[in-house]
Amino acid sequence: MYKSLEKKIKNRTAAVGVIGMGYVGLPLAVELGREDFKVIGIDINSHRVNRINSGKSDIDDVKDKDLKPLVKAKKIKATT
Repeated sequence: MYKSLEKKIKNRTAAVGVIGMGYVGLPLAVELGREDFKVIGIDINSHRVNRINSGKSDIDDVKDKDLKPLVKAKKIKATT
């Protein structure tokens, strides 16, 4: 099992879940997406989830121009 996970991490086929798409979670999700991982962001705020899925950020450290291409490329998807 561990070798399989290690292989998925090395070849960037592992999906990563990030709980909380706030000041810590969204920047983390963006960095993981930039590294070619598929990221599923989980948040209880449906307004935030909808904005992220449309490529818009509520976080000052994450610019729309950085988030939008990752959402369009299906590297980041948010859900409640």
